[in-house]
Amino acid sequence: MIRAAFFDIDGTLVSFKTHVISETSLRSLDRLKEAGIKVFISSGRPVALMDNLQDYPFDGYVSMNGSLVQIGGKTIFSHPMDKEESMTIARILQDNAVPCVTYLENGVCMSRLDDTAIQVMATLAISPLPPVDLTEIAEGPVYQYTPIMSEELFQRILAPYMKKSVATRWHPAFLDIVPEGSSKAVGLDEAVRYLGIRKEETIAFGDGGNDVSMLEYAGIGVAMGNSSDEVKSHADYVTSSVDEEGVTAALEHFGLI
Repeated sequence: MIRAAFFDIDGTLVSFKTHVISETSLRSLDRLKEAGIKVFISSGRPVALMDNLQDYPFDGYVSMNGSLVQIGGKTIFSHPMDKEESMTIARILQDNAVPCVTYLENGVCMSRLDDTAIQVMATLAISPLPPVDLTEIAEGPVYQYTPIMSEELFQRILAPYMKKSVATRWHPAFLDIVPEGSSKAVGLDEAVRYLGIRKEETIAFGDGGNDVSMLEYAGIGVAMGNSSDEVKSHADYVTSSVDEEGVTAALEHFGLI
């Protein structure tokens, strides 16, 4: 029996075309809750940037790729980056003029803006943020860096210095850097243990590379039809795309609504 459902945001619950949850998906979430199934967000975004969820009353949030888990307004898991490595990453990004969104426990900031950064933020329906000095921000706890850079540039200037952090990419223009030991699977595991349920009693939906760990962890892992073939290969079930109401189709397929 499924007792908790976890949903990625971009490309899963929220279309890149509309930037909102469809009315059909909202009704499906309501039906899940009516059936006694708790509904959670599991995203690379921090809660501060989850501004495209129509204020839906989710039961909790696995944010920043599992680095922070909040249920019922309570933080149950917190795993910021190693401070020394965080400062090294910040310095390299700052010295190479790489635009980077930085996630803190209670906020978000950006190092600089250029045309590519503005385009990426528009794609994600995020308003441009005032630029800050990354090296100053790194003095405090950082949960995630999202540098807007190619894979080639990342491998050349940054990857060799990452010993206590890991990177996942769900968009060709940028990647997420999180503390080693953080992933959406880790976040789900913390939530499951807090709720007192088994992982076999969970279902998870995702479409990007950073969703793979939770698709493998959940009792049922569902990949959206708009996922890459690599992501689909890690899922138990592949549904239709976000723009074809893939979430509702899968929930109906498994008899959950």
